[in-house]
Amino acid sequence: MKRIFATTILLLCLFSHFTSTASEGENKKATNPIIWADVPDVAMVRVGDTYYMSSTTMHMSPGLPIMKSKDL
Repeated sequence: MKRIFATTILLLCLFSHFTSTASEGENKKATNPIIWADVPDVAMVRVGDTYYMSSTTMHMSPGLPIMKSKDL
């Protein structure tokens, strides 16, 4: 039982060490436009080199928004 506990603690320590060191050197920033909206149930399709995305809407803004991007 002690061996299982020690192995579990060791694995957790190793996992936490590698996850924290991997994100220290990365400084990512989004360059694409970010959609500041509620976009549930996303459906995407690619036609040629163009991507189309649609999503469901809420009752306050009914409809079917269709968004288009060449560099998704």
